[in-house]
Amino acid sequence: DLMTHVKGKNALLIGGTRGVGMGTALALYRAGAHVTIVGRSDHSGAKAIASIQQLSPSTPTSTPGTINFVQGDIGTICTTMKLIEQLSESPKSYDFAVVSAATFPDWTKPLQNDDGLDKSFAIAVVGRFLVYRNAHLFMNRHARIVNVLAAGEKLPIDLFDREIASGERDVTGLFEA
Repeated sequence: DLMTHVKGKNALLIGGTRGVGMGTALALYRAGAHVTIVGRSDHSGAKAIASIQQLSPSTPTSTPGTINFVQGDIGTICTTMKLIEQLSESPKSYDFAVVSAATFPDWTKPLQNDDGLDKSFAIAVVGRFLVYRNAHLFMNRHARIVNVLAAGEKLPIDLFDREIASGERDVTGLFEA
C-alpha cells in the first residue's frame, strides 16, 4: 500500500542514519521512493546506505528506489541554515520530509551548542523551526512533513508491557523528570 503513494517520489529524512529515521528511510526505499538521508557524518551516512541496500534486495515484483546521503546538522542555527541552503540549491524538490533528528539530554552534564543553547533543545525546537519555516525552498508545493520527536529518559525495557500499552497502568511517574 505504501508503494502506491511513494513510488517515484522524493523523500527527505533529516536524522535518517539511525533509529526511526533509518527505519523510515528503509521502508520508503523499499517502496520505490528516491530517498535522501541527512546526517551529521559521511561515515554514518555511508553505513546507513549500505545497511539499507543490504536489507532491500531487488526482486522481480519489487524494485527499490534510489538512495543518497547529504551531510548536515540541525544542532545550531548556522549548521541548520547551511543545510537549508544546500537543499535549496539542489535541483531536486521533495514530496515528503521526515524529521527525526534528536539527541537525548544528559541532565548531569548539559551539552551546549555554539549558540549557547542546550543541544537537545536546539535540535528539537530551533533546528526544526528553521527547517519548517524554510521548507518552501526545497519542498514541493503540496509536500508533507512528518515530525518525529521522542526525548526523555532511557527507560528499562521491562517497564513496557501490555498494561502500559493498553493504558491500564499509571505511568505518569515515569515521565515526571
